[in-house]
Amino acid sequence: MVSSWGVHSWPELVPSLLGCLREANPDVALGAFACLKEVLEDNAALFSRDPLGPAKSILTGVMPLCSHPDARIRTQAIGCLTLFSEYSVDVLGDLEPLYLLFIHLSNDVSIEVKRRVVVGFSILMENMNYELSSKYLVKIISIIINYINQSNEELVLEAMEFWTVLLEHLQTDTENLIAQLLPQILPAIFIRMQYSQKDVQEIALQKKTDDYYQESHWNVRKSAAYAFEVFSGRFAGLVPSVLVPMALQGVNSEEWVVREGAVLALGSVASSLQSCCPDFIAGFFPVLLKLLGDEHHLIRVITCWTLGRYSYWAKKNPNFLKQLVNSIINHMNDSNYFVQKASTTAIGEVFVEAFWELLQYSDLLNHILASFTHALQHNTVEVKP
Repeated sequence: MVSSWGVHSWPELVPSLLGCLREANPDVALGAFACLKEVLEDNAALFSRDPLGPAKSILTGVMPLCSHPDARIRTQAIGCLTLFSEYSVDVLGDLEPLYLLFIHLSNDVSIEVKRRVVVGFSILMENMNYELSSKYLVKIISIIINYINQSNEELVLEAMEFWTVLLEHLQTDTENLIAQLLPQILPAIFIRMQYSQKDVQEIALQKKTDDYYQESHWNVRKSAAYAFEVFSGRFAGLVPSVLVPMALQGVNSEEWVVREGAVLALGSVASSLQSCCPDFIAGFFPVLLKLLGDEHHLIRVITCWTLGRYSYWAKKNPNFLKQLVNSIINHMNDSNYFVQKASTTAIGEVFVEAFWELLQYSDLLNHILASFTHALQHNTVEVKP
């Protein structure tokens, strides 16, 4: 009935649900929250038109429960507030109490509460208020960076998603503030591009069976790479000065996971570097070519992927183009089957991007075609990191 006719068709519903929220039995309160969630989603437009009606009562009843001793109740209470923020932001009026509440709850012991806090921050960014954002954004970003460094993967993933939301809704007035914080933000993201300890254990196990470790699901490492790509798109002129020194240090590390993560980082920003800061590329391109000979096959795989993404730049630099083609072709016969597949994909990208430039090098072109023929005979297919 409420879904069809609205919450006003059942005036006793909201008071009854709010009464259930105060029940000592947490199961009753959790059930009431589930019903309240449906009410909020189905009546968002109505609440926006009548902010002093049932919506005000719900807010008044839910806010104190954010301090409830049961983490499940706190989680649901925050969820209700984020629904208001998402669907009926007009009901909230002054958003500052919500900023302060989420900042306070960011220190909660519950991981699920922290995840809801990140969702709350993201929704506040979608409804960005310049005055409040300027006042609290530094603190919020500090919280997100702290979350990124946590061990819980679900929390880290939620925190990584925040960056995308922030940059999608970033206003010109707050852009300078974020730019000043890049030296704190980017290193935190950079570290999470490395394989986790759990990943390393699985890789070691699969290596014994000559299998290939493939990341089939969205994870922290992929989300970090995507966040870097988004930042480099928005701050193309600033990201390289922070990233390139970190990456060059990383590729010289004795730990293969650090080297691999650094190469992934360079690959994730290829598009923006080629369009805005091509001068940076010559400084690390020879290093990437050298890494094709790294002893760890996963570094050779990710290096093939990264080099393929710089095909546009390479075609404008003939000396590097020839080195790139020769280096990748050599690894189409790599001792590791998965490096062969990655190199086949990379040379395909180079061939498509720089076809006309390669026409003047008949020897290279013949070499590429011969290598492709060999790859097709061996069923070599595309591999992405």
